[in-house]
Amino acid sequence: MELCTSLPAAAELQTVAPSTATEVAKPLKSQPVDKNKIWLLFGAGAAGVFGTAVLLENNERLFPAIAKANKAMRMAQQMRESGVNKEEPPIETTAAEPSEDPSQSAFAAGLKEASQKAKAQSTSSQTAEAASPPQPDEPANGPNNGHAEAPHAAQVLHGPLKK
Repeated sequence: MELCTSLPAAAELQTVAPSTATEVAKPLKSQPVDKNKIWLLFGAGAAGVFGTAVLLENNERLFPAIAKANKAMRMAQQMRESGVNKEEPPIETTAAEPSEDPSQSAFAAGLKEASQKAKAQSTSSQTAEAASPPQPDEPANGPNNGHAEAPHAAQVLHGPLKK
């Protein structure tokens, strides 16, 4: 008996008449599947995954950024509910005491001046924006179709190009 031959394998094929096949074939048993149970299991699994995700998100060791954001949102909500004024309290500066560092009093005075300028600037810019609608730099049918030209990469890295 030789295992490796170059001849094609010969096999006997048996054919069955179609009438015989239909006589022998039997229908499969119908398997009752309760689709309501499937949907119930699917819903319970989804709710379980969602609940687990919510619980894990509040774990500060696993997700520190989410925990900090949640704390900040809770604090902001508490401040809104307690009626704390949303505007910044005015910065109060007093005359420098002899024992106080002069750089600290200069810093406080500069901070007060800067906050006053910023408030004045914001109110003047708000009134100016309300008075005049924004004007486009170029007409819409201009060379750039109303869009500003993007700066060249060399301009971004090294400043304006010199010609």
